[in-house]
Amino acid sequence: KQVLLTFNPISKKHWLKSRFFDKVVPQTFTLSTTYLDNHFLDDEYRAVIERLRYTNPAYFRVYGLGEWGELEEGLLFKRNVLDGVLYDDAELPADARGVLYCDPNLSKKRRGDTTGITSLLFSPSTQEYYLHAGRCRSFAQSADLLDSLFDLYGERTRTIGFDGNVSQASTWEEHIANYSRLRKVAVPLVEFKRYNVDELAKTASLLWGEGRIRVSRRFARSEEGEEYLAQMWSFAGKRNSKQKKDDAPDSLICAVELVHERGLAIRKAVANNIRKLM
Repeated sequence: KQVLLTFNPISKKHWLKSRFFDKVVPQTFTLSTTYLDNHFLDDEYRAVIERLRYTNPAYFRVYGLGEWGELEEGLLFKRNVLDGVLYDDAELPADARGVLYCDPNLSKKRRGDTTGITSLLFSPSTQEYYLHAGRCRSFAQSADLLDSLFDLYGERTRTIGFDGNVSQASTWEEHIANYSRLRKVAVPLVEFKRYNVDELAKTASLLWGEGRIRVSRRFARSEEGEEYLAQMWSFAGKRNSKQKKDDAPDSLICAVELVHERGLAIRKAVANNIRKLM
């Protein structure tokens, strides 16, 4: 009988390190591997990891060398990347399509927890992601939240992702149906997800470090954009973050995953082949 555990060694404060690596555990075998041992990685991803050696040594020690790290505040989304990724709305590629994602929290007195809503697009022609718009505020009523959500919903949106379990899904499906009926609009496609943010954070963090998540200049300079980005700068993962407000980075991380699940982040070669068939 065997129990197999596979994981990426990120935080040296994780219980796996103290349980299996800081002391000898009888009848336990540990094997450490890196990206060099993964024969399924393509050259593009290998190049991303290799560049971390020079652009972010702390990242490279964790994701390249497989060492235990310490998630410090600001490590996941570096503030100094922002100036190099800002774009004007006129620069948004015509083929950019994407998703809306939010964790529908309600704050009855409009105080306390915020709700992060992310509009994230992907362009096959540029192979880049576009943080096109968002919200980061407290909502007292479901209609308030849906007002903001539908305000961001556009022809480029392919689906809406909600964080929610089965009971939450049925409640919000009813809210959305009633909202759509009252405003005489079509009921949008909504998918309810239960993502593990810590497990998915690496993908969004690497994309951010590579400068592949572009940010709308209009959004970044808005009041809500400033609140949204402020949460990103201090985000250190769900388990490690000292802050209570982490809804914006949660929303972005989950939006990246949903874009991938929906098959919107396709490679340029594939996109070119699709155009030839059309």
